[in-house]
Amino acid sequence: MKYAEIALDVPPSIGASFTYTIPDVASRFVRLGHLVFVPFRTRVVIGIVVALSPCSAVANPRAILRLALKAPLLSPIQLQLAFWMSRYYRISLFRTLIQFLPPGYVFRKGKYVRSFGITDPTLTKHQSALLDSIPKTKWIPVVKLTGSNPEGASLLSDLSQLKAMGLVDTVDQIVDITVTPKFDDHLSLTQLGKEAFKKGLIDKFRTPRRFQLVQELALVGFPVPKSELKVRYRSDILKVLEAKGYLLTQKLRQNRVPAIQNDTCSMQVLPTKASSATWEKTEMVFSKHGNKFLPMLIKGGSPGENREIYLALIANCIATGKKALILLPDTLSVDQVFCDCATRFIGQVAVFHSGLSQGQQYDQWEEIQKNKYTVVVGSRSALFLPIKNLGLIVCDSEHDWLYEYDDVLPSYNAKKTAAKLAELNKALYVMSSVTPTVETYYETQGRIYPPPSMENESKLFGSNGAEIIDMRLEGADRISTIISARLRNALRECLQNGGQAALLLNRRGTAAMVYCRACGYIFRCVTCDYVLIRQSGFQLYCNNCRSRETYQDRCLSCSSQNIVDLGTGTEKLKQEVMSLFPEITVMKWDKDSAPGIKTQRTIAQEFQRQKIDVVVGTQMILKGLDVSSVSLIGVISADIGLQSTDFRSTEKTFQLLGNIPRQLKDIGTNISLIIQTYQPSHYAILGGLRKDYESFYNREISDRQKFQLPPFTKIVKVSRVATDSYLAREEIMALSRRLRENLGRSRDISSIVGPVPSHPHRFKGRYKWDLLLVGQDPNRFLHRYKLSSNWIVDVDPVSVF
Repeated sequence: MKYAEIALDVPPSIGASFTYTIPDVASRFVRLGHLVFVPFRTRVVIGIVVALSPCSAVANPRAILRLALKAPLLSPIQLQLAFWMSRYYRISLFRTLIQFLPPGYVFRKGKYVRSFGITDPTLTKHQSALLDSIPKTKWIPVVKLTGSNPEGASLLSDLSQLKAMGLVDTVDQIVDITVTPKFDDHLSLTQLGKEAFKKGLIDKFRTPRRFQLVQELALVGFPVPKSELKVRYRSDILKVLEAKGYLLTQKLRQNRVPAIQNDTCSMQVLPTKASSATWEKTEMVFSKHGNKFLPMLIKGGSPGENREIYLALIANCIATGKKALILLPDTLSVDQVFCDCATRFIGQVAVFHSGLSQGQQYDQWEEIQKNKYTVVVGSRSALFLPIKNLGLIVCDSEHDWLYEYDDVLPSYNAKKTAAKLAELNKALYVMSSVTPTVETYYETQGRIYPPPSMENESKLFGSNGAEIIDMRLEGADRISTIISARLRNALRECLQNGGQAALLLNRRGTAAMVYCRACGYIFRCVTCDYVLIRQSGFQLYCNNCRSRETYQDRCLSCSSQNIVDLGTGTEKLKQEVMSLFPEITVMKWDKDSAPGIKTQRTIAQEFQRQKIDVVVGTQMILKGLDVSSVSLIGVISADIGLQSTDFRSTEKTFQLLGNIPRQLKDIGTNISLIIQTYQPSHYAILGGLRKDYESFYNREISDRQKFQLPPFTKIVKVSRVATDSYLAREEIMALSRRLRENLGRSRDISSIVGPVPSHPHRFKGRYKWDLLLVGQDPNRFLHRYKLSSNWIVDVDPVSVF
């Protein structure tokens, strides 16, 4: 007898599974990765087979009922990765596993019924009618049969009898496949049509359009989607040819191809000068490390140079018969890198990200599973694709913090997960960045390519250098409180010469804070206590829970009308530019104005066509904008990130500024760069503009070691969430006392910080308290303690408080 470990959608301890017996009749069908129906307490639910064993540690386990789907959906490597993610990030194994399922597979709970397609002559009239209303091919909710029926109780009784007789099946959970392959009408020539074309029976002078259609189908030689032909030919032409028996209509599979795969990339990819010197050496690097898990860092002089190096690695990977995966932090970056790859590896590149429709994601997933593509370009979710024979994983723009985005559950670090996936596949793992994170640069010492000694880049930006404007020296009588006189003059000169400009301010809205001068009251979100920012018009917006409130002209505390806006954002910057230059076209580009990929592409295309004179936005514009036509780039408040209490704030500021000159280096043109700041001598600002990563790193790593911060330690943030702040505080205090009792007994943990109220303290009516565990392996230390679902554990958090 065989046994299976099944992961279920129930709240067990992290990583736990349940043991079930595999019936002898099904032993040769059940495989790893199968979805199966199993009994759990009084219900029948769906589980995922994660392990098979000839013996069981559990006495008298219950048996698997049947397969939920015919084919297994997860590979052994995907199961291993899911086990690791579940344990490392302390998330449910089942919730981790469903990330690997095809797009459109949704688990639904409730009572569902399906007919076996057989009948019984002994059934009553009511039972026969009920059985006829139950489909054979799909599950339907029982509530659809009984919901509004006055005889609902009687129907439930009949349903129970039908189940006892073996005529229907009922379960308490199903997998609902919301997307399926698309089938469209396709047209091709019949044998009669081919003969008519050969014999010239279709007059190309009297009926030229009919002749052109038949000629096109004859030359193509395979069925063409009818929808495509309708774009070029009138419907009556198709109907006439069909009536004559010349055309054959067939329902065939139609792949929903992403728009970018249909677009022809006009850009020709050529090696840059800096990468040409190292081009030949990439083959040596790959042959040396290609069969070993050995993380490497590509740190060239610009993003374009880095890309050329890893494209050469991909070419070598394909030559060895293996596949490559390229990870990008956002969808706009995916589009750009896909274009580079598609021009080099024609017809071999797939694309996968959240900007695709669910149907497009499904078709891409299926074709990747069928080994149609050798290169996959995608965002974080591409880690869960069924890529077989993986030989190379590239993490481009390694410094981008979107890889560690924790607003969506399950929360995980895509870079660390990619490293584990490479290890399981025995593949080469390469990270690419011109301003890598301090942790990555420290951990890849000796595996940086090209070596730091080979770097030969100018310490100055362009030929004219970047101008740093000390905003402390701006006069009190200046026209604008946001734009300095120098930037205003440069902007005027740029526009007079027909150029375009980009102004970057890494804060959204009109004002960072709205407060009352009379009593000091600050307007906050009613659901999460977050400080509200002023948007255009009379709107107050919460960046945390995204709720909106009406702008008040009176203080809610003292009724004073002395309400003022503090700080600035992209909306206010746009208004300032429009007031200074009312005749130009200004577009705002941030998460508020361009939340989706379609809007972002539209703005980028409009700017490229020079229909926009000035674009104002957050750091999103650096990723999606074609800066080849930009004459001026202005950074407003370059030190805005330095005000944060996050220990990584200086690093993020350096990365933001350090990537601007390197991106412009790829273009090869002189572009004016003006930086406004109140801290012109700060080492993060100067180091970023001088492209002096080594000096910045040496200072930063010294501070990290002094204060025992990553990479010298690891951090785990434990949070307690409750509707009562006092309850959350008391429970996290109790946990803190338990943890501190073992503080000196384990080498895994060196200090505990907190508990303290989270920022923001309240979110959607629930209060949150945080506790930080710092040490060599605080995650392993925390695994000794069982925590309920009311606790949130964030391993390697992006921000600590």
